[in-house]
Amino acid sequence: DRLEAFRGHLQTRGVQSVWPQTDVAGLMAVLAGARLLLANDSAPLHLAVGLNVPTVSIFGPTDPALVGPWGYAMWPEPRDDARHVVIRAPQAAEGATDYRKHRDDDTLIAAVAAAPVADAAAFLLDHAPAAPDRSR
Repeated sequence: DRLEAFRGHLQTRGVQSVWPQTDVAGLMAVLAGARLLLANDSAPLHLAVGLNVPTVSIFGPTDPALVGPWGYAMWPEPRDDARHVVIRAPQAAEGATDYRKHRDDDTLIAAVAAAPVADAAAFLLDHAPAAPDRSR
């Protein structure tokens, strides 16, 4: 199973996963305490960016230049000061970016290998600048 293989790949790098099923308020609470979010281009990604949580986002047919996290860096060449890293499916980088055409097609997302996502997560955990203090 791809999900279990991905979880195992992350765990070898010391990353623990949380896969909650919750409402929006619960999701916000989980994100507010997160050190990192791995997500596709989705509402949790944009909420995490708004909360200044470092993110690794996986983009298939949507174009991160249009809807990606503000100030993102492309993997595998992130900046040391990056808080958000984007990984694109190889075919998407070649121009297959019409999400309406690929709306129910997950082949572009499925083409992203687990290893670069886990590597990007480890990179951000080691390099992302500290978030501002949210306790005030």
